[in-house]
Amino acid sequence: NEPSIGAIYIHLERPDDPDSEGHTGIVTGYTDRTVMCVEGNTNAAGSRNGDRVRLHPRLRSYVNVGYIDVGAVGPLELPDVT
Repeated sequence: NEPSIGAIYIHLERPDDPDSEGHTGIVTGYTDRTVMCVEGNTNAAGSRNGDRVRLHPRLRSYVNVGYIDVGAVGPLELPDVT
């Protein structure tokens, strides 16, 4: 499916096993072939056992579970607490 800016991508080592290890990132941009993401606990090689937060390109095929689009409904109106 099509990503959106701000969505969270989900990758699982074994997509048919929801308990398998995986990785996530926040989509900052995309092309027909790649998804640019901010990822935590990663490194230059793209490992999920990394040492920093970094901007990382992924092939779209890496996103094998899908996207969680937390902003699809739009921003929530917060109550005035002042």
